[in-house]
Amino acid sequence: MKALKSLVWILPASLSLGALLSLGDGGTWWIGCLAYGLLLSLALLALSTLWRRGGSPPALIWMLLLAFCLRLGAGVFFSWSLPLYGNDSTVHQAGYIFQDAHTYDSQSWALARSGSPLWLAFD
Repeated sequence: MKALKSLVWILPASLSLGALLSLGDGGTWWIGCLAYGLLLSLALLALSTLWRRGGSPPALIWMLLLAFCLRLGAGVFFSWSLPLYGNDSTVHQAGYIFQDAHTYDSQSWALARSGSPLWLAFD
């Protein structure tokens, strides 16, 4: 029941932040807004649940929000700034810091577009 009460502030906050984040992407705005909004609402619901289970001290909510904002801010900063200011490597131009993350994502997209079964990824 308390989780449902949290949705009163979680849904507007996640949709508005999702709309802001999708403005910076190059894709379709409303799809990005819905995707970001869904992920952010799940994350904020998890943070709210963790705060309640931790006894609801005010210091804990500030720590959780600070950690969340730092993580989100670093991710947005690097994905937007590396193609502009990073090295001329394909990894930085794609918005990644490390080669292995770029390789795994490229392989995942190739498998998803191929129409092949998922079990081929585990060969």
